Amino acid sequence: MEITEESIGQILKYYLPIIFVTFSLFLPLIILKPHLGIFFISMLIPISPSVVVGQTHVRDITLRFEDIFFVMTLISWALRGFSIPKGGEGFKISNIIIFLFLLYGISTFLHLNIYNWKGVILFYLKYAQYFFYFILAYSFVRGESDAKLVALGFFIGVSLALLYWIPEIMKGKIGNEVRFPFHKEYGGRENVGIFSLGIMAISFPFILSSKGYKKVLLIIIFALSAVVYFRTLSRASYLAGLAWLIFSIFYIRKTSFFISVLVLIAVFPFIVPDYVIDRIKYTFEGTGGGKILGSVYVESSLFVRWERWKYFIFEQLPESPIFGFGILGVGLMDSQYLRVWGEGGTAGLIIFLILLYRIFKFLKRTNRLAYGSEFLFSFSFGLFSWFVSILFHMIGANTFVILQTSEMFWLLLGTLAGVERNMHNNEKLANEKNG
Repeated sequence: MEITEESIGQILKYYLPIIFVTFSLFLPLIILKPHLGIFFISMLIPISPSVVVGQTHVRDITLRFEDIFFVMTLISWALRGFSIPKGGEGFKISNIIIFLFLLYGISTFLHLNIYNWKGVILFYLKYAQYFFYFILAYSFVRGESDAKLVALGFFIGVSLALLYWIPEIMKGKIGNEVRFPFHKEYGGRENVGIFSLGIMAISFPFILSSKGYKKVLLIIIFALSAVVYFRTLSRASYLAGLAWLIFSIFYIRKTSFFISVLVLIAVFPFIVPDYVIDRIKYTFEGTGGGKILGSVYVESSLFVRWERWKYFIFEQLPESPIFGFGILGVGLMDSQYLRVWGEGGTAGLIIFLILLYRIFKFLKRTNRLAYGSEFLFSFSFGLFSWFVSILFHMIGANTFVILQTSEMFWLLLGTLAGVERNMHNNEKLANEKNG
């Protein structure tokens, strides 16, 4: 349910009892076992109801049900002294995240406008929440059993989201009409597109390593996610999907994985809907566009995006090349790379690229270490392949700004980092005993 034009006082009047009961029931449990907070958040991200508690000139102020569990998990972390465990790659990634966040704060403060400070602060806090999902998951997930619980929450949540998406698609909804449950009445195709691709990427290796009813359920989840993915008409997500397939072919070393990917590619021309082909053709045949990169013609929306990118690089950026213009300082920018460049400047972009490189190295290393465990191999490879697709999705979309995708990625990455830390510590202990 989306409620508009409600004051914070009215919202508290309506929902304070629910919030109070939720805190009373779950806070003691999450304080004792904080990884359960990560489980509930992973389940709620795709399906969380939200209410509007206020508005700024750039966005509504919303309260999502998952935010309640985020606050409870944050309280549990606070009671432990805000400690970030050392010993794993997640600690290094956390440090880069914190440094990037502080740099964003400096850039934003330097360009803070008295007319939009509320919206800027809200976006800054939302960025912080995304990053805290990683830090909390890394801090509280202590081994494979905890990671399995988080993965269970993920599959429960996405299954419920699919139960919402498929009936909507059967009614004929397509493109921006394909939205998350309780989402606004407009926009969101890029978010749903890359998120549904994430479901496919993560479920695919689990399909190949599972047996019996689990395999059947995962195949259903994969197939329904593919339907949603195609139905979004998100070209950035289609590019990301191509990257996912190519990466899977060249990286996977298990014969069963390799053959399965080849089968997917072989049947792709026969299963892809006509509207996907039409959408791709429209990119180069649509009206109102222009030429880019020499003689390559593109339709109007892509051409306008291309012109916006050129204006930013050659006109806007030279005015503040080092620290950028802060959050919301460059306006609309349909590219995560250019958005980071504009908001955090060249310094911010360099740190962001270092962060991506560190994540890539971490996922590659962890996936190789996980060969002894079918669960960890499947989980790490699924997340690794989703990350590679996100790298391409960010060319034409603000992937790490959109809500559900950013939250889920950082949460799952932190979960895997927590497992890697446990593996690292166990290996260290074993070496000390043998040494």
